[in-house]
Amino acid sequence: MQKGRASGKSDRVVTMAVDDNMAYAACVLISSLHYSARDPFAIVLGHLAGTLSVVHQDLLRTVCSSLGITISIEELRPDARFIAQGHISATTFTKFQLSDLHEEAHLWIDADAVALPGWDALFEVVATAPPGVGLVVAERGEVGGSKEVGDPSSLPFNAGVLGWPRGRRRDWSSALDDVEIVSTQEQFLLNSLYSHTALRVSEKFNMMTYRIDSLNRQDLPFIVHYAGAHKPWQLSPRFRGECLRHHCPWAQWFAAEKLLLDTLTEPDLHQSLVQAGESALHSGLASAGRQHTGLRVIKTLNFLGPLGWLLIIGARLIRRHIPRGTHPLH
Repeated sequence: MQKGRASGKSDRVVTMAVDDNMAYAACVLISSLHYSARDPFAIVLGHLAGTLSVVHQDLLRTVCSSLGITISIEELRPDARFIAQGHISATTFTKFQLSDLHEEAHLWIDADAVALPGWDALFEVVATAPPGVGLVVAERGEVGGSKEVGDPSSLPFNAGVLGWPRGRRRDWSSALDDVEIVSTQEQFLLNSLYSHTALRVSEKFNMMTYRIDSLNRQDLPFIVHYAGAHKPWQLSPRFRGECLRHHCPWAQWFAAEKLLLDTLTEPDLHQSLVQAGESALHSGLASAGRQHTGLRVIKTLNFLGPLGWLLIIGARLIRRHIPRGTHPLH
């Protein structure tokens, strides 16, 4: 229980931001960071005013206290320019606000991620970044061929995991005033500001699950990022065994959740976590469009209950036609 302990002011800081929809996912992420860290670290957690309930703030504080992690929860001012786009909430823009407030070197990790051993090597990379490096980002892997301006798959890097070197940040607010509405406003803005001064590290520091169907157990990533509309915590437990057997990337999130629930056994805290997990099953709104196909599948499986196995069995017959990353159908 001591690996993630941070006392006083830590020089190893992880920032993240959540709203009520992501509070339970953040608990699992924080636990995974703790159990895979080599040295102490601290958490700075931001939220836009009015988007994170007192109940969830208390839950996050209690989880961190039980794990021995110092946490600071910071309320941030909403901005009319911070817009929700599809499944991406306005909270994603808080990475700009937090980076301004914390000029010391630190990491940003999206709450829809899970950490594995090796993730905290990123602290040293950021601390020793050469002068002129504005941001540390992970290699993107395959770059999409879309010509649409702002399409996230065609941008130089994904903003789910970032390393901020010490120093002042670029003026994102003025730049945001000049940006037209594109499909992922925050990703496009970050790439516009920092792609030319970014230091790139291995894709293993931000392995996005829509690119892969299964993980190499002999060469696991350091951070698995559950990018996209459908998330592992939205899948009914009755169907999770398929992911575990296939060793799809969701299996790592389920393992991290199990470790959290198995170790934080104080009755009131454990019950609060169980209730938060049950609420998380119903999070996310499925809409029309290709990007929400996976979420519609999950909502259908959960609605069908035991009959959902018929859908999974049927999907096996057409597996080669199912897009990569459409878990749990693989």
